[in-house]
Order: sequence, then C-alpha cells, then structure tokens
Amino acid sequence: MRLPHAKIRADEVREKIKDYLSSKPYKIIVNEDSTGTTNLVIAPIMDFPIEISLVIGEVFHTLRSALDNLAIDLVLANGRSTSNVSFPTGKDKKAFLNQLGTPKRNNPGIEKAGYLVVKELLAMELYPGGEGELVQALHSNNILDKHFTPIATAHRVVLNQLEIRTSGGEVILSDTEHVCSILDSFANVSSCPVGCNLEYDEAIVTQLCLVEPSAFSFQSIDILLERVQASVESIVGTFTEDSRFYPG
Repeated sequence: MRLPHAKIRADEVREKIKDYLSSKPYKIIVNEDSTGTTNLVIAPIMDFPIEISLVIGEVFHTLRSALDNLAIDLVLANGRSTSNVSFPTGKDKKAFLNQLGTPKRNNPGIEKAGYLVVKELLAMELYPGGEGELVQALHSNNILDKHFTPIATAHRVVLNQLEIRTSGGEVILSDTEHVCSILDSFANVSSCPVGCNLEYDEAIVTQLCLVEPSAFSFQSIDILLERVQASVESIVGTFTEDSRFYPG
C-alpha cells in the first residue's frame, strides 16, 4: 500500500505548491554587474512552507521504504533471513557492487534473495551516472531528510510583455510570455545587454525545484515526483510481476 499512498501525498504536494505560488512569494531584483549588463534576479519574499517540505520528504521516504519492503519480500521468497537486508544503491559503481555482495561479504544482505535477483539489480545501475541514478538520489535524499527538510526554490519564471530595446529605441526582443528556466545558484532570470533597456509587466514563478541532492536539482518538483514514482513502480513491477523471483 506504500506506492498508492505516495501518489496521494504527491498530488497533495502539487496542490499546495499551486496555492503557494498563487500568493506571489517571489520578487524580481534588478542588478547591474561590473560590465554594465542588467540582470533580473529572483528572490523570495516569504519562506517556503515547512508543511510542504515535510510532505515532500514523506513522499520520498515512502517510496524508499517501498523498495526496502521489496528487498525483504524477495529474500523471504528465497527462504532466507531478512537480517541486514535493504534495497541496494551505491554512491558509485564500486559501492553499488559491494551492496550486491561483490566481492562476497561476511554479513550478506540482498544477495540472500538469490542470483537472479542480484543479476537483475546489477543491470539497473543504481548509482550516480548509471541508468538508475534517480533511485540512488532517492536514497541520498532519504538520508538528508533525516537531518533537514527538503529546500525548494524558484525554477521557472514567466515574464509577461517582456521587451528589450537598444538605447536608440530598436526592439531586439519582444515576447508576451517569456519563459526563463533558472539554471544556476544565482537565480538569474534574464539579462539585458549593455546600453539596452529591459521592461516587463509582471514576473510569475510557475515552477519550483529542490536544491539537492544534485540528481534532483533544477527540475520541476512536479516532474521530479512523477519521475521518481515511475522509477520505483518500474522496479517493483519488474520483480513482483515475474514469477522467477518468487519460487514456490
């Protein structure tokens, strides 16, 4: 029942974020750098609600727990003890292989589920840079969340009626809804060349992202929740829908 619960709570997160963004919690600051370039920088004017952070953390924790439950079920199905068993991921490929019992270790874990399970997990590459790095990030986030709550920041901004003109009045950019993705920690939204003027009617933050871990950073929380949920569901389905992994 953990996966359906995670989906319900993820839907709640989306609704809460919509409510938060509708309160217009960000402002635009106009800065001019040393070269004379005008930069628009997004800045919060109210804190991201702690209750939303807590629910995001709950979703990730629930999904991670679903994987641990899967690991335990697979070991039990192979008639072995569940001591030291958790779902394996690694901070790198070597650490991942260690979690799979390669080389053989004195206190075995998931390898007690049997060769076929370990072989399937190996192909999933559950480490940074591997096919399953998002699931490894889920594990990292779960560890982080025990120490502090997930931090969200602006990710995408729409500038309505944006217009950039040269000092002579020539329009070099005109857009009724100019979409900007924030791709750096300075939260730059848009820049205006030296000697030009930038004007817009309104700046609206339409998406948020998490600050860390890196595999989660700078992508919409909406999309991130969908991707993580889908990854976990795919892994669970791979094992639960194949009778080879549940002998007898």
